[in-house]
Amino acid sequence: MITRTAGRSAALATLLSLPGSIVPSHAATPLQPVTTVQGYADALHAASGGLTQTPAFPTQIPVTQPVFAYADSADSGTISFDRTADCHGAHYCNIGTFRIDRASIDRMKDMKGRSITRRLRDGTFFTPAHVMADSFPAQLQWRAGQQTVTISWANLPPQEERATLTAMRHSVK
Repeated sequence: MITRTAGRSAALATLLSLPGSIVPSHAATPLQPVTTVQGYADALHAASGGLTQTPAFPTQIPVTQPVFAYADSADSGTISFDRTADCHGAHYCNIGTFRIDRASIDRMKDMKGRSITRRLRDGTFFTPAHVMADSFPAQLQWRAGQQTVTISWANLPPQEERATLTAMRHSVK
């Protein structure tokens, strides 16, 4: 049985008390240091292949289970966060992605052609998780010089998607 403490479950209260976790006051999904992800250092090195400098990716992610990082040096600039060590970014077991490239902001539309990507006051672009012919995780994009940085994460509570991705963005160092 989970008891409630100050409006949050005891399980969430336990996660919040872990060292290194941060939770902005506007997001209930706890964030953990990305360096706790198995294989992250190798993935960051592979993702940096071909880039002039190491990408400035978030340092905090919403980890609630074991997560494995993967990057293919042929696809520089992308790190996949997966549920299994041998997923390698496949859609069915991937839970998140960091990507940096020279592409423009990806403004997504629904099946009726209406834009579902919203420009936020801070200049970032937020697209909520949605389902069309496939499912798409929530994503946040912004320009960093001549490059576009995209972070996407699946399975976030809908009311916390934007705040959690924004908190991840603010962890970029």
